[in-house]
Amino acid sequence: MTNQEPITERHPAIPTEEQFSKRMREAYSMLGSCSTIEDISAPGGPLSHMFKDTIEAMLKAEMTDHLGYEHNDTSSKKTTNSRNGSYTKKVKTDDNGVVEVKVPRDRDGKFTPKILPINKTKTTKLEKRI
Repeated sequence: MTNQEPITERHPAIPTEEQFSKRMREAYSMLGSCSTIEDISAPGGPLSHMFKDTIEAMLKAEMTDHLGYEHNDTSSKKTTNSRNGSYTKKVKTDDNGVVEVKVPRDRDGKFTPKILPINKTKTTKLEKRI
């Protein structure tokens, strides 16, 4: 086991405490309409929203690593490639049904997400890890 320095800076793709709190409040407010554990994990339920937010944050972090600079940080940009919006991908999950996720893309078309590979629509292994 190696000694690593503690992480002191927040990665920009990870929601701030305020954003996270807002999302948690939204998910918590949805719990009021849930009477069973099946309702919580049902398609469109609180867990599917949290799953979507988690996957999208991971994809944004992957894009940042791919490009080598943070979003809107032109001072450290050392490439001609840049972010070019996103597209929607329907992902089939075991517990949450179909979840629509926004996948970022780059101008050169070279970004291939590792967390949600192209042409893969099922997330069984990913869900077990999360």
